[in-house]
Parts: sequence; structure tokens; C-alpha cells
Amino acid sequence: MSQLRLACTALGRRIMAGYPTKDGQRLKEPRHDVTSDALKAVVDKIGIGHEATISDETGAVLCIIAIRGPATPPQPSAASSLKGSDVGEVGE
Repeated sequence: MSQLRLACTALGRRIMAGYPTKDGQRLKEPRHDVTSDALKAVVDKIGIGHEATISDETGAVLCIIAIRGPATPPQPSAASSLKGSDVGEVGE
């Protein structure tokens, strides 16, 4: 039996798991959408705040994957806490 493979769908950009057809161009049914699991595994492997460099067999860098945590929401400034009547309108 052939080995389980992962592939990305062209239209939906979903990561699917399954066994390849004989020609190796598609995945046989049943295929399974593993997008969330695959992305979570990448985050767990690299770690938040770290990056991984992906290279080909010659050592040429193909890409760098950086994992960042969620952005901190901006804190309200003094100007943004003023009411509209306190600020004045453009053209006054």
C-alpha cells in the first residue's frame, strides 16, 4: 500500500490527507481535511516566537516560517477617549 500523503487543494487552499492515485497526481477518496491539525502541528513544532528556515537539498533557502503570538490590542490613548464634542469637527 502507498504511503499517506498531504496535499493542498488548488481552490480552497485546504490541506488534505489521503493515499495517492497510481499516477501520483491526486488523492484517492476518502480524503480528509487536516488543515487545522496540520497548521497547529507546525506551530507546535516551531514554537511561538521562533522561526524555521526551509531549504532544498542544495541548501538554498526556499522560505522562512515565523510564528508570532496574537497581536496585543492597542491601548486607548487620551485623545481617543475624548468624546466627539470635546475634539471639534474639521472645518470649525
